[in-house]
Amino acid sequence: MMDFKEFQNQILQEAQDRMRGVDLHIQNVEKLQGQSYTGLSIQPNDSPVAASVNLDVLYGHLMDGKDFSDIVDNLIQQSADIMADMPKFDVNQLGDYDRMKNTLVVQMIPTERNQDMLSNIPHKNIEDLSVVYRMQIDSNEKGTSSVLMTNTMLENYGVTPEQLHQDAMEAAVINNPAIFRPLIEVMRNLMGPELFDLMPPMNMDGPQMYMASVEGGIYGAGVITYPDFMDRVAEEMGGDFFVLPSSVHEILVFPDDGTMNRHELENMVREINSTDVLPQDQLSDNVYHYDSQDKLFELASSFEERKESKEQAVEYGLEYGSGAESGKDTINVLLVEPNCYPKAVEIGTDLEDLQKAVGGNIEVAYPFEDNVGLVMNEEGKLEGLPLNRAIRDEDGQITDIIAGSFLVVGLTKDSFGSLSPDQMKTFEDTFHQPEAFIKMGKGIMAVPIPDNVIKEMEKVHERPLKEKAKPAKNQDLLS
Repeated sequence: MMDFKEFQNQILQEAQDRMRGVDLHIQNVEKLQGQSYTGLSIQPNDSPVAASVNLDVLYGHLMDGKDFSDIVDNLIQQSADIMADMPKFDVNQLGDYDRMKNTLVVQMIPTERNQDMLSNIPHKNIEDLSVVYRMQIDSNEKGTSSVLMTNTMLENYGVTPEQLHQDAMEAAVINNPAIFRPLIEVMRNLMGPELFDLMPPMNMDGPQMYMASVEGGIYGAGVITYPDFMDRVAEEMGGDFFVLPSSVHEILVFPDDGTMNRHELENMVREINSTDVLPQDQLSDNVYHYDSQDKLFELASSFEERKESKEQAVEYGLEYGSGAESGKDTINVLLVEPNCYPKAVEIGTDLEDLQKAVGGNIEVAYPFEDNVGLVMNEEGKLEGLPLNRAIRDEDGQITDIIAGSFLVVGLTKDSFGSLSPDQMKTFEDTFHQPEAFIKMGKGIMAVPIPDNVIKEMEKVHERPLKEKAKPAKNQDLLS
């Protein structure tokens, strides 16, 4: 059995012997979606356009036992069909951006899967997806022909990525108009009325799923980027909606009305991808969400986190999403970190500031009679954050242990405020000594960490990286 290199050479020789008036050579063809291959390039002498036949596929046929001569015969016929359908195109137009910008269309692809090729392609990231740009040079009943825009082409045009995106948004809506239809209508058209009517009746009482794509159906998921498209869909759906990445050629849309949650929809997407969608057409296993009020397209998981943060902000009377602009309100509070002495800090009053300080969503406890609250990570123990300080009752018994960093904050009528000087001193004293925790039978004992140990920890923390890597002289500092 010949190896792949021998196969390439024999295929090239056979094609050169049987095909006239064409330039033939072997080349590596770089494609998106992991579809790169070794190809036989076919370019008629009177044409500036070349096409390629995938030799990886043909060699697979040989490995499956197909006769070599039959493979060659099929190659010759396939090449003849390709040349007959080659687009009639003035290649000189490719050098004129002012003409070519009118042919632009967009394609949505998964970012991580195409990372290597994206380094050479102008693109715009949208969550875990990327939009790339193509120049559509021909379109007929058999399909479309397009040229993928590269960084080199963009540099030669003297056009910025921002200008390319703007031009693509103007041209794509004309070259590939968006369509938006009920999924049941799409299925009826694909199957035909007779076959569709044989299917079990569908429940039409609840919310319906819609399909969005483009006329012609090629790279229809790109409608996500079309100006005002999401807002028009929101108006049709009556508000927020989920986006299911059916494939690179279309998306499915379902209203966010509580009927189905993100996890159910994600399971649906993953099952369809694993059974019904070709690898080269898969877009993502994730589900996305459009917030019609904030006009924001994002991962559905990100929307849930944002929604929870908003609800927390309302619960604690905080601002949400105002950013880090200068002049925003701040308060003076006490920051208590594991294995460290407490320190007074000035912190912003936005929810995001508090979340950053404790490393996640916040929870507030009020274990003291003083008008103060303890702001902590609500999942500190679940996330395995280091145990920090014990909370004790009036008899000195441990009632709880806080995991991770926390803040001691003052309380106002509606929200959090600064600690008074007396409160700052009181709770610096309360939480002054860092604690270590030892499991004793069914209970846990809190042990104050000696000052010399804390100082040693601080020295280790301040040492250069190489010095930190040296073995410690005293491994058991608490003994």
